[in-house]
Amino acid sequence: MLGVQHMSYGTIQGYDLNGVETGEFSSGETALIIGKSHRQGNFRFGINLKGVFSNIAGYRASALMFDLGGVFIHPHKPFTAGLVIRNAGFVLSDYTSTSGSSVPLDVRAGITFKPEHMPLRFSLTAFNLTQADVSYDDPDDDEEKPGALKKVLSHLSLGTEILIHKNVTLMAGYNYLAHQALKLPAGGGGAGVSLGAAVHVKAFEFVFSRSAYVAGSAGYSFTLSADLNKLLKRR
Repeated sequence: MLGVQHMSYGTIQGYDLNGVETGEFSSGETALIIGKSHRQGNFRFGINLKGVFSNIAGYRASALMFDLGGVFIHPHKPFTAGLVIRNAGFVLSDYTSTSGSSVPLDVRAGITFKPEHMPLRFSLTAFNLTQADVSYDDPDDDEEKPGALKKVLSHLSLGTEILIHKNVTLMAGYNYLAHQALKLPAGGGGAGVSLGAAVHVKAFEFVFSRSAYVAGSAGYSFTLSADLNKLLKRR
């Protein structure tokens, strides 16, 4: 598998330490990916090797990382369970000599299941498993430190898929940690909520998603993937 991922942050207004405007700048990140997967019985294993390049206002950094994961696929029921190590690796070059950047290592585990006779599929993912407490501590909130329940919820994201057709799927997701960290004081504003749709056309898959951050602001993602095995067989 070969792939390219690009995240553009658009045009950003810059300021100096005194709050004076210094002009606009653009930023973005790109990842070049080489991947391989293998299925053995009810298990599928995969690895991605990634070269990641970041550009922020003319300051550049790069890193070499890999993802390693495995999935168990139930032989008779619509149930899968997986474990993945994401973004293991090291920084090749940093923005400046004093930046001290590091790769965002993450370990995730998740399950996906589909209730019988229902056009729905549900997913539960636990992330940041290498850290015991990732809960958001609002410095302006006078309440006590997050309790055990909030700490657990901060590791979880929920997702559901509506199976409109075998080739058309609508998707929705909710990330508790993102909601707590990015919500507005007067209301949630949709922070932590994501919506999307996936369409399969022959050997191609198109996926479009929208992730809300704060009210009036969201990020959009478009993915195009192709099954090379199907394409080669058609020739």
